[in-house]
Amino acid sequence: MGSYPSIHLALYRLGLIAVLMAGLSACQSTGTLAPGPPIAPERRIALQPSGPHRGAADTGELVVAYTYQLMPDPAREIYLKGGLRQAKYRGDSLNIYVNFLDNTGRVLQKKVLFASGYKRDNLSPRPAVFDTTLPLPPGTVAIAFSSYVKASAGRR
Repeated sequence: MGSYPSIHLALYRLGLIAVLMAGLSACQSTGTLAPGPPIAPERRIALQPSGPHRGAADTGELVVAYTYQLMPDPAREIYLKGGLRQAKYRGDSLNIYVNFLDNTGRVLQKKVLFASGYKRDNLSPRPAVFDTTLPLPPGTVAIAFSSYVKASAGRR
């Protein structure tokens, strides 16, 4: 009878480890996505050689100002610089993403360009800017920006 509670404890720990491992494996995503609807043509930014190329993209939640430049072959990389130009509403956290698109507008890969974290100090907020070089997934002909803004829960 003394080993009965230890068996339950061992099974509980095993179940907890399995849940933790599943959660961690989900966090290690390579940025590839399950197939979804294509990005609307008006949101696609066709990649042009050389550069730099500048513009602004409306994600629906915010406007992102950007500059991009394709690196010379064989690097197959893109240099991206920019940041938040205008937020359409106040939020507790903000993420800006770049989506790499194929010729049909389907997302090949999605990468985080900026993540604010939750509830940044309002007195000294970190500027929502990015400056990075990323590899282009094979088949990439365009990019599109997207965002996630967690709506503000109000003053605290």
